[in-house]
Amino acid sequence: MVASGSNDRTVKLWDPQTGDITNTFQHSSPVNCLVLNSSSDSLFSGSNDLRSWDLKSGKSISKSNLVGPVLGTESESHQLLSWSRSRVAIWDVRAFNNPVWINNTLNTEVCRLIGNKVISGDQSGNLYVHDSVTGNQLFSGSHSHAPINCLEVHGDKIVTGSQDSTLQIWNCSGNLSKLFELKGHAGAVHTLQLDDQKIVSGSADNSLKVWNLKNGKSIYTLLGGSLQVRGKNKPHPTKPGCSFLRYDESKIVASFNSLIRVYSFEGKDN
Repeated sequence: MVASGSNDRTVKLWDPQTGDITNTFQHSSPVNCLVLNSSSDSLFSGSNDLRSWDLKSGKSISKSNLVGPVLGTESESHQLLSWSRSRVAIWDVRAFNNPVWINNTLNTEVCRLIGNKVISGDQSGNLYVHDSVTGNQLFSGSHSHAPINCLEVHGDKIVTGSQDSTLQIWNCSGNLSKLFELKGHAGAVHTLQLDDQKIVSGSADNSLKVWNLKNGKSIYTLLGGSLQVRGKNKPHPTKPGCSFLRYDESKIVASFNSLIRVYSFEGKDN
């Protein structure tokens, strides 16, 4: 099953083998995010409200209103993380009521749920680590005065990407502490991913960069958006350049507006 959410106010379920639509769920406003929780076999979607859907009937099981549009959702085991600009909440998907409200969060840009911790970055460049059970703040730090656009966690490392074109590597094994600042992009960092050895980042400068996680050094740069410029395609409305990337052991897949590029770690580019 494939699920998608759209500005047309719908969530659609698709058969990946045939490409056919198998069900449509209706919101009253554009759908910003969705996540499937495997432990409850429910689909959660965020619009001006947060809804839980029965995948078989297509009916809304329950819904909850947050302050402002729901910007993102993540799920792990029986927990569901949702956030708007002014509220961050942890829900138990088995009941979907009485959430744990994460304290001291305002103008939240991005969040991650990792075990019993919530990692969040805001529009003022602040990074927070909260306890997902109590909602209390554990640690905080400042990337810069520019918004944190993206963050990822791997083991005891957090990497943040900023509107100011830099990345920061943080150690979160004890107190939150900065390890390295990564400079080299010429535009806002919109997306990143990391593993034990490396970080791959995508920027508004139409490039990807691969970094050494251990020392913060740049390994190489991949250009990807020149076809968009030459074709005079309109940029992404909120994330010009590289808006999203993911990689595995052999390839990087990155989105540059209407162009999808696939890069090979073996040196072949498509």
